[in-house]
Amino acid sequence: MASVPLLTEPQTATGDLFTIFAELGAIVGAVVIGYLVFNIIKHRAKGDDTSTLEEYYQKGNTEHGGVRYALLSGLFTAVILVTLIVLTINAAAVVFHPPQSNNTIYIQVTGHQFYWNFTYPDGHWQVNNLTVPAGSEVVLYVTSADVFHSFGIVGLDLKIDAIPGRINTAWFTVATPGEYTIRCYELCGVGHALMVGTLYVVNPSSYNQWYSSLPGGG
Repeated sequence: MASVPLLTEPQTATGDLFTIFAELGAIVGAVVIGYLVFNIIKHRAKGDDTSTLEEYYQKGNTEHGGVRYALLSGLFTAVILVTLIVLTINAAAVVFHPPQSNNTIYIQVTGHQFYWNFTYPDGHWQVNNLTVPAGSEVVLYVTSADVFHSFGIVGLDLKIDAIPGRINTAWFTVATPGEYTIRCYELCGVGHALMVGTLYVVNPSSYNQWYSSLPGGG
């Protein structure tokens, strides 16, 4: 396996999606609050103004160009909504279309009561232990052999449902070697608390040596 540039921090599809929506939420919140403050200051009632609320708004429609403001407000809202829709579709593509390269590894994850089974491309499988090389994209095809489970990796902000008869896709990249805890986040029976595994991220050379030594591997 060819070496790849190491990243500075773990990357996951859900992590990227969270960042995008957090940034969008901050921008929209700043615009809305700013517009609210602007209107409060501009249209605040004067001390000697004895108009009723209805008269005040009627006066605003004639004195402040109510139709023009309504059109501009509608246009501004439409621009925001279209922008959000486009960015949301692009963000969703991160989940539905994981990265593909010569360093991408595809692993099937199957939930059982009460353990995880990881199947590699050569057919080799492991129970509760997932070993991957640092710096590579790891694409997981997640399903269940019995009841609903929820596959999650602590510390990577990755969690995805494992549903019988359905395959859900998730991916992640970890730059440096380390160990992470794998858990089931869906109550799946009396042994749910014992459904714990370990993700081992090793350097690429160690992974190649380990993978080549597997029965039928290479």
